[in-house]
Amino acid sequence: MAYILYFVRADSAVLDLTILTAGDDAEAERLALGRLAEQPAYRSVEVCDEDRLVCRRDRADLF
Repeated sequence: MAYILYFVRADSAVLDLTILTAGDDAEAERLALGRLAEQPAYRSVEVCDEDRLVCRRDRADLF
């Protein structure tokens, strides 16, 4: 299934958009959190499928 990741940058209101393929919501959330952890410039991530918000996680959720 295709998911859209919206990364919110810590230094601006600009969103970075990424399209991700994952088997289910849990896998999409896990992969999104991994990318959030790898990029210190990102403050949070929202994971959406075609018509719903799957999750929203802040950097603080990582620790």
